Amino acid sequence: MVRSDPLSRYQEGLFCGRLGGGRKFAGALLLSGFLPVAAFAQAPASDRAADAQAAVDGAATAGPDDIVVTAQKRSESINKVGMSIAAFNGDALLSRGVGAPADLVKIVPGFSFAKTPRSAPVYTLRGIGFFDDALAGAPTVSVYTDEIPLPFSYMTSGAGLDLERVEVLKGPQGTLFGSNATGGAINYIAAKPTRDLALGADLSFGRFNSLEASAFVSGPLSSTVRARLALKVEQGDGWQISQSRPSDRLGGRDRLFGRLLLDWDASPDVSFQLNVNGWRDRSDTQAAQYLETNFAVPPFGAPELIGLQPPPRDNRIADWDPGEAFQLNNKFGQISLRGNFTVSDAVRLVSISAYSHFQLDSRTDMDGTRFLNFRFAQSGKIDSYFQELRGEIKPTADLTVLLGANYQRDHVIDRGYTQFDISSYRPVLGSGLGDGTPTNRTDIETYAFFGNAEFQLTPTLKLVGGIRYTNSKIDTATCTFDGGFGSTALLQSILLGVNISPGECITSVNGVPGVSNFKIHEDNISWRMGVNWQATSRILLYANVSRGYKAGGVPQLFAFNADQLRPVTQESLLAFEAGAKMTLLNDTLQLNGALFYYDYTDKQLKSRVPVVPIGNLESTVNIPKSRVQGAEIQLTWRPVPGLTLSGAGSYVESRIGDGTQGFDGFGIPTDLSGKTFPLTPKWQVSGDIEYDRSLSDRLNAFIGGSISHQSQTFSLLGESPLLEIEPYTLFDLRFGIHHPDDKWRIGAFVRNVANKYYTLLKSPVADTTIAFAGQPRTYGVTASVRY
Repeated sequence: MVRSDPLSRYQEGLFCGRLGGGRKFAGALLLSGFLPVAAFAQAPASDRAADAQAAVDGAATAGPDDIVVTAQKRSESINKVGMSIAAFNGDALLSRGVGAPADLVKIVPGFSFAKTPRSAPVYTLRGIGFFDDALAGAPTVSVYTDEIPLPFSYMTSGAGLDLERVEVLKGPQGTLFGSNATGGAINYIAAKPTRDLALGADLSFGRFNSLEASAFVSGPLSSTVRARLALKVEQGDGWQISQSRPSDRLGGRDRLFGRLLLDWDASPDVSFQLNVNGWRDRSDTQAAQYLETNFAVPPFGAPELIGLQPPPRDNRIADWDPGEAFQLNNKFGQISLRGNFTVSDAVRLVSISAYSHFQLDSRTDMDGTRFLNFRFAQSGKIDSYFQELRGEIKPTADLTVLLGANYQRDHVIDRGYTQFDISSYRPVLGSGLGDGTPTNRTDIETYAFFGNAEFQLTPTLKLVGGIRYTNSKIDTATCTFDGGFGSTALLQSILLGVNISPGECITSVNGVPGVSNFKIHEDNISWRMGVNWQATSRILLYANVSRGYKAGGVPQLFAFNADQLRPVTQESLLAFEAGAKMTLLNDTLQLNGALFYYDYTDKQLKSRVPVVPIGNLESTVNIPKSRVQGAEIQLTWRPVPGLTLSGAGSYVESRIGDGTQGFDGFGIPTDLSGKTFPLTPKWQVSGDIEYDRSLSDRLNAFIGGSISHQSQTFSLLGESPLLEIEPYTLFDLRFGIHHPDDKWRIGAFVRNVANKYYTLLKSPVADTTIAFAGQPRTYGVTASVRY
């Protein structure tokens, strides 16, 4: 696994700084949730009354897919919110096998998912995503649990535990959810403690000895305190087969998740919700499939890599170095406190305090061969502190105003360790296993002030507006250290004409090796304006224009030269959207659709640049001008009792602006004008059908199936044919029996019925180009009980 030696400890001391004050700050945040109690304890209304009223308001337009959502940080019927939202309750997610955020690709039009070669998740909505391995890489699609941010994508693995519902908000969400939500926001709503005792368990067992078991217990501890405890475990054997050693397996799962919720009604007007949750992941990392040899330093190509044959088009066949444990050892913990205070019938306050901690420890074979061509180990940690205070004011029956402020501080340490032997780097950097250790320390401090208003201009016409001012400071120190064997130190000593000792920093800053320090101070104003027209009690038409931002940053890479680490500036997106939500056919059909156009400035994208004599190395660049346009449709229809049909489709056309020069995924100079964004399929279609029939007064049977399709896309810039992700279509089936009141349910499933071969990512790494395949056919049985 990742080394713990004097070099690692030296780097830790150089980059970490003092963290002791962070614990005190976290405690102060949690205590801050209690401060307003005395001032507002005597107010007459309750937070629950507003939620109940929202349900009543939603009943006027209730259709087959009506859900109460909190997309605007207050409870509303989804069919009365003038923005594109995909929302699903916990039962629907469970039946379709949707757990982790990655699974949303099955049910959300315009959403796509990929993992980088180092297992970093990449979420993309309507073509807006950011491909980055770095721990501190800011996403474009932000993920929340009960409005509490998971600010970095590595933190999101456990978000799908024990859910009431999930809401996927499309388009810039900066006014209410902050920066780094230019593509949208995913808000997971945890199932809450109940006022009566409730118990439940879910069990699934399937191919590769895959076991998923979860359980919850919920109920009152006293007349004012309620609790809910949920646990989940995932285990499984390796599903990948070594091409060179058919008895060798990789891809095992070993995950554990937990959450404890405590709700306290301190008074009729004051309540608190404590959330303590965490997870650990000791699963195997996925091995790559070899596609082709592309020597990084062609004159020194390793003969062992010449003539290699790629594996057959089989999801399971890959290869990796023998005798090594390629695993994760990741951990996440979070504690948050939410306080709700009703001041009067017209004023409510909410305070949210949170502290999150994440630790990364991973080892990945990235080259797709049995040779030690490029192996990467990564370790690091994130400490994140968040505080928000907001107030909802309703001065008149026609006007609702939301005002708030929040503060966030993040401290990130990210260290990588590259290893190679059979490689074209060998004659340049020397033989051995210690090559380079890129190490980064990033501190981010962000504060924001925001407001949102809704004005009912007429009984059918509502105006919506929002604005947020955000100010952020990013402070980084980054350097690539010699791995301790002296090979990179010797090479850089020759190139720079200086003496660099083994284990020291080798990154050149203006010809002198040393730590690169960058400070970025940016601010922006994001905003949204919209109009909602309730054309009839069953038809809502809306139009929005908004501007959102993604923060700038410093690439965190193996860098011989500080030019690779030049900061990228914040990107901005001007978005136009018009849509409709219609409940038709005697409330049996819900039909939603939207058209959108995005004007992009300074989009951040991964690229490669040539670095002599090493070859083509990664960098991050700003694309001056680009745009996205498209359309989407979503429907749910229940034509007869027991039969549910649903479908969704999206068309997304992305285009880089004219006159844009750069490099493709292999570092080759390329005219990027008119090229598409990476990981952005033009078409995505999904559908689902389920029929549930009563067999007796104590027994129902169900059968269902789903389909998902995405068209061609490319992994990296430049549309290189070797990096094409071919179109694919997947089918799933499910069937079983259940109690009419769902007190129990027994079923079976088959996913990827046709055992379709498909890839999620292709990428050049070191001397090879590799692919990561999707899951093969899986099948199993499930059982659920509720009491």
